[in-house]
Amino acid sequence: MIFFLAVGEVVLWLGVPLIAFLWDRRSRRKAVLLQKALSQSSELPPPPDPHRRAHETLSLAALLHLANSRYPDGWLSEYFDPATGERTAGSGDTLAQFIVIEISETFVPDAPTIEQLEAARRVLLRAVDDLHHVIQAFDTYEQQPH
Repeated sequence: MIFFLAVGEVVLWLGVPLIAFLWDRRSRRKAVLLQKALSQSSELPPPPDPHRRAHETLSLAALLHLANSRYPDGWLSEYFDPATGERTAGSGDTLAQFIVIEISETFVPDAPTIEQLEAARRVLLRAVDDLHHVIQAFDTYEQQPH
């Protein structure tokens, strides 16, 4: 009886960490395989490296892919060609269309990456300010006696 208790204790002492190690290894392996499958199945170029040096530049397609990576449901891609970044006639989300137009119209191909990102940021922040002013007009009107 003591022998079985001792064996059971050793199995628990060695088995639990071993099972946890194997399970963790299996999970990591599945994640790597899934990531490889996703990257191979994707026809889009990989997202740009955020740590590019100042003298390097982004293509318009890369800049739009970067913006699209954080846009809900990736709707920006409805309005640009994934290979060239040229605008296309999409439908369904006019805010996404607006963002693609604004980024495309202010894009300077030969500018350093930092300047390209700053120009895109600046034009979108200007749009955010314009939206805030419109919302303030609604709020002001609502608060006025009629």
